[in-house]
Amino acid sequence: MQDKELYQYILGLQSPWSVSEVKLDMQSQEILVRVEHPGGTKFCCPDCRKELACYDHGEERHWRHLDSCQFKTILVARVPRVDCPTHGVKSAIVAWAEPHSRFTILFEAADACFSQLSEEQIKSVKAVAMDMSSAYANATKQCIPMADEKIVHDPFHVMKMANEAMNSLRYYLFTQTRNCKGVVLQGTAT
Repeated sequence: MQDKELYQYILGLQSPWSVSEVKLDMQSQEILVRVEHPGGTKFCCPDCRKELACYDHGEERHWRHLDSCQFKTILVARVPRVDCPTHGVKSAIVAWAEPHSRFTILFEAADACFSQLSEEQIKSVKAVAMDMSSAYANATKQCIPMADEKIVHDPFHVMKMANEAMNSLRYYLFTQTRNCKGVVLQGTAT
């Protein structure tokens, strides 16, 4: 999987949006993910939801996303605008953020979850259950003291990972021994 495909998946971007560039800035410890849409794409008026041709694009905008591998992740795009006959020229809705927000919906959701807790409640957190996404782990580490010791992964994802590892090992052993005569793979008896 290449970097563009990876971030397409991480951000959950759907057509017509796609990742056009991923840029790692070691100096600022940031990953800039640029997203674009193909020409001719239609977008909805944010007020009446009427599907309209892209009129033009607003200025380039930046949205803070959950961290990737300890790097601050920034989504970059020029939001298309539509010229609605009823409401005039309006910025189209983007799937990854609320209108006028500087954060992605996923970033806001993680932040909102912990921001509802008092300082005393945050200190008393004993465990945080989550899937194995590094984005959730990073968000937790930013808000919960000693989060590394408190993160608990759900059993489904743990077993899925274990089964994938076991299948990889089985395949490896099969390919290494398929031409060997007299090799026994069952049990531990000699």
